[in-house]
Amino acid sequence: MPAAHDIYAEQLSELCKGYPHYIPEPNGGPMQIGDVSYLKAGAFCRLSNVSQPPNEDTQRFGVPEGYERLDLGFIRSYDAVLEPGPLHRKTVSTLNTNIQVPGPFNSVALPLDASFHFRCASNRGAILMQETQMRRDEAVQTQFFEDYMRRHCQSWLDFVKRKRIPVGFGQLMLVTECSKTAAWSSAVYSNSAKEFGVSFSVGSAFGPCAAKLSASASMERTGPIERRRSAERPLMVHNHQVTTQSSSKHCILEHDRRIASR
Repeated sequence: MPAAHDIYAEQLSELCKGYPHYIPEPNGGPMQIGDVSYLKAGAFCRLSNVSQPPNEDTQRFGVPEGYERLDLGFIRSYDAVLEPGPLHRKTVSTLNTNIQVPGPFNSVALPLDASFHFRCASNRGAILMQETQMRRDEAVQTQFFEDYMRRHCQSWLDFVKRKRIPVGFGQLMLVTECSKTAAWSSAVYSNSAKEFGVSFSVGSAFGPCAAKLSASASMERTGPIERRRSAERPLMVHNHQVTTQSSSKHCILEHDRRIASR
């Protein structure tokens, strides 16, 4: 059976919003454009950042011989590129949304009493609940990154080999875009019935629905649901305004260029 992080990446990659990180918590600092990194079991692992001098703290493993810094060019930033809410494939449908706020919902975070009910129509899948707005930073002049890789791909591959870092062919990446949020929850399910229910609430995260969704839907064949959530939680201020405990630093989606030998 595939691991939860593989199912998560497989399912949410089809949304074409970027590569999904099953473990989006910052490891050694938030992800940045220009990071040379790799993924291990769904977690982002930074090696260096090509825009920084060789003696910066971000260069935790050092830099390759003949290291050359990269001018990242123009970086475009969006403070609210996506409103809070669920992301999932078409095999998951939202049956019911309970957000008790007056007027149209348009907030920086889900209210504390928000809840959702989903119908899952496949035996495995994934749901990401973005509890706060998503911020996106993207490199505009990505040809700079392409040219850099052509010049230095072999030196980076030799570098990780010397450092005894087990990174396979095509797994080393150069980040060109990252989408971050402050609070999130995720669920990955497998070996389940053809149709079953999953519920979510800000207070208790994901869990199986207690009631049947239709005459043929049964909870008896619900497989394991692996759940994760950020340590930061949305907070209500003055009964109306919603904020969070920290700024957006958890990279839930990213774009990159893979570093591979020619």
